[in-house]
Amino acid sequence: MFIQGVVSGKFADVDSNNMVKADSVSRTKDNFINGETGKVWSLSFDAIDPAGAADKFFYLQNTGSEAIRITDIRLSSTVAGIVSLKKVSGTAVYVSETVVTGVSRRTGKSPTLQADVRIDTDITGLSDGGTWFYLPLSSPGQQAHLSTSSNIIIDAGDAIAFEWDTATGIITGTVSVVENGII
Repeated sequence: MFIQGVVSGKFADVDSNNMVKADSVSRTKDNFINGETGKVWSLSFDAIDPAGAADKFFYLQNTGSEAIRITDIRLSSTVAGIVSLKKVSGTAVYVSETVVTGVSRRTGKSPTLQADVRIDTDITGLSDGGTWFYLPLSSPGQQAHLSTSSNIIIDAGDAIAFEWDTATGIITGTVSVVENGII
């Protein structure tokens, strides 16, 4: 049976219980943003060797006006240890930093991530504002994965850092971020 909309005049299929038959597709927010603007990036780094225990090795500060959301973190190390994901403030001081450039996950677009992202062996000058997560890297070479539905949202001007608890170990990883006003 089909019914016709009074206002639109369009037809809809109705089942025997008088329910409209409909199909729908749902997309994750980051999938939608990537499809619309390409503002989804991978921040990948390879072979960073923090100088000692409790050293910060990854820093991200939002330099834009839109919130940046971390949707996914994947890390591995040559030794077991724990990475702490921290809210930080202050001015980062580096020993020999490397700028991490975001790679858009959309080939037809190349937006620029509005953030200062760097890795280093010992980032200092930062005050801890609290720890969001502890990410254990339990076995050498095994990838640890953090995915949280609430995301880590970094507002304009705010910053985060990753801290390594072990005095040895070479860390490799990718941090997935999204920039968009849709929170």
